[in-house]
Amino acid sequence: MTGYISLVLSAGKSADITLTYAEAYVQEEHVGQDHVALKKDRLDQKNGHLEGYQDNYHAAGLGTQDDPEIYEPFWFRTFRFVQLHIKTGAEPLTLQRFDYQETGYPLEVSTSVKTSDESLSDIWEISERTLRRCMHETYEDCPYYEQLQYVMDSRTQILYTYPELFMSI
Repeated sequence: MTGYISLVLSAGKSADITLTYAEAYVQEEHVGQDHVALKKDRLDQKNGHLEGYQDNYHAAGLGTQDDPEIYEPFWFRTFRFVQLHIKTGAEPLTLQRFDYQETGYPLEVSTSVKTSDESLSDIWEISERTLRRCMHETYEDCPYYEQLQYVMDSRTQILYTYPELFMSI
């Protein structure tokens, strides 16, 4: 998912809130020169843990039920999982709402694929979902890790998104 996070709070002066955005559960062991966390089953919460980009927010404690304190980052976050860790101070904290507003360029899908191999329908769905996550002001590769634009990736995305433009050329 790519979206703008919104955390709505009441009271809780000096509470420390950490939001961790992860695309997979990872194992304890790390691999390679960069010590990248090992991924096996990305959904395995029993044997893995969440590791990823983080936002740290220190609550001012000025929010009330009617006029809450709101934390919303200026840039979208990308995630499959979000872990919320809250450490309160002397004053109790009320988490009124924790939500996100999805973002991405609108994609109107006008094509489909039918095949005798049912397993390929999952590939179509995954590809379409990936394309939606990678469409913002420009096409980008992997909004979680890089947010960079690569020529051949963008070309493939453009050919899918604007087929009528290229059919007449």
